[in-house]
Amino acid sequence: VSLTYLIEFFFLLIVLFKSKLVLRKERNKEIARKSRLRKKEYVSELEDRLKRLEAIQQAATQHVAILLNENKSLRLEAMALAQQYHAYTPQNLKVHTSHPSRNQTLV
Repeated sequence: VSLTYLIEFFFLLIVLFKSKLVLRKERNKEIARKSRLRKKEYVSELEDRLKRLEAIQQAATQHVAILLNENKSLRLEAMALAQQYHAYTPQNLKVHTSHPSRNQTLV
């Protein structure tokens, strides 16, 4: 085996090793780039989901406020009706008939 042949062989080995190293680095760069893109898409999806959930929460909060106001109004109305109901006494309640002599007081 000649010295020239050995030098060429080692040169080819170095070139192959360097090209494999370069290919590996390029492949790693591409994998890292794809990973960053996936992460960016994932974060974007999470941000969109957060916006949707915040909108739902805001709508629910507004609905709860409306229901609380309605509840308060209905409670006040119920109290007023209860007071009106208790304001009537048996003397105020008479059964009215078509004939004046037949009118009776409820007891």
